[in-house]
Amino acid sequence: MRLRLIGLLNGPGGLLLCLVLLLPSYFINNGTSHDWGGDFAMYLQQAENIVSGMPQADNGYIYNQECPGVGPSTYPIGFPLLLAPVMLFFGNDMAVLIDYMALLFILLGSSIFMLLRSKVGFGVGLIAALTIVYHPTLLEFKREVMSDVPFALFAISAVLAAAKRKWLIAGLIMAMAASIRTVGLSLILATVLLAFLDVWNASDFSFSRLIKNSKMKGAIVASAGYVFINHLLFATSSEAGYKAVFALYDFKETITGNAALYWDYVQQLLFTQSDHFLVGVGFLTLCILAVVGWVKKTRLGYELADVWLPIYLLVLLVYPYRGGALRFMLPAVPFLFYYAGLVPRKPYTAMGLVLLVFLALPFGLNFNKAKDFSQNWSEHLAGPQSLASVELFEFIQASVPRNDAILFLKPRVLAYYGDRRSMSNERQQPAASIKNQLDTIPVQHLLSCNAIWNPGIDSVLATYPELMELEFENSDFKLFRYNSNQ
Repeated sequence: MRLRLIGLLNGPGGLLLCLVLLLPSYFINNGTSHDWGGDFAMYLQQAENIVSGMPQADNGYIYNQECPGVGPSTYPIGFPLLLAPVMLFFGNDMAVLIDYMALLFILLGSSIFMLLRSKVGFGVGLIAALTIVYHPTLLEFKREVMSDVPFALFAISAVLAAAKRKWLIAGLIMAMAASIRTVGLSLILATVLLAFLDVWNASDFSFSRLIKNSKMKGAIVASAGYVFINHLLFATSSEAGYKAVFALYDFKETITGNAALYWDYVQQLLFTQSDHFLVGVGFLTLCILAVVGWVKKTRLGYELADVWLPIYLLVLLVYPYRGGALRFMLPAVPFLFYYAGLVPRKPYTAMGLVLLVFLALPFGLNFNKAKDFSQNWSEHLAGPQSLASVELFEFIQASVPRNDAILFLKPRVLAYYGDRRSMSNERQQPAASIKNQLDTIPVQHLLSCNAIWNPGIDSVLATYPELMELEFENSDFKLFRYNSNQ
């Protein structure tokens, strides 16, 4: 009877049970509006350009080298490709787009379950999937039309395909993962390193043997797919924007600061935001178990996850942008459960059951918050769908000349919904520096929003009032005409 139950849980029945348990998350936080964000508007614009056959660079966003952290001039094409069918059939219907993200979130949970079930058993796989999908922070985040959930989905799916030695399929998935987020190229690098390890450990190392290696074939398929999608089929230029971010930060401080940031964030994510020493002990124990599991696993040989995860974490350490701890760690957190689950020799021993209870702690600690959020999430968020925003966008489309540009802290949102070129300033950018950019680009309008803190624009308005002419005002916005004195 026990063997039959285990067999059932490890087969289609187990996946069906997981999907049934994940399905209620679809109905939590599936509202009809989006926050101000910024990334989502660029993705929607690029998806709309795919549908209409327009160039990806035709998006109205003016890239400002003074604040590269806002985002590159275009994003990789992968996520806009996933959004394009929705835009084709439903247009910019935010309710449909949010529902679509909820489906992708459930698929992410399912992919986590399938990967972990195949390696560490049904119990750990289900606990990890439920912990991720029903975490209160992630229930709030899944509403964002962002690339992070689909990237995690494709990255974990690539690891799963590679674990089954389906390297050509894994290559295609890796190409899509890298096309969703550029850091997905780390999957291809890890695959190349695996191929080198295979051939290096053989008695007759040769280049021809390397090329014939199944892992290298997968890497070649992934690389060719990435280049074809992002540079031949569609022209994107995301790499240059990401490189510019590195020039703004000290390398040593970046590494130490990021290490502290991600450690604290994941600790608080899994073991709640508390200063109690048991929180630190619990997270430290989980990390130690994961390291022990990784060492135990790699002694028997390397798979894609074993090589990719250290590379991915290294990229996070050296990448200076710190505004996306949750988003960047999302693909990595499931592997804490994955490697910790490898510590017991078998999942259904006494030690395995104790570990199972320990791994369920994050789910239990966050359960009440998740329950409260599921009952009290907001249908409408402050953002581009608000009445004041719609009124503003209608005025801009009717009254601002077609070729004019507007300075606004959320330029990609304004470019998409207002259909006018837009540029951001750095929040703390000096007034004289902003004025110089207004004159040289040039920019003809400035937009301030009560709900968005922007001392840079406030400083310009206060320093050069004689150059500003109020054009539009409502409860949330003031739009000024900038009359250059040059």
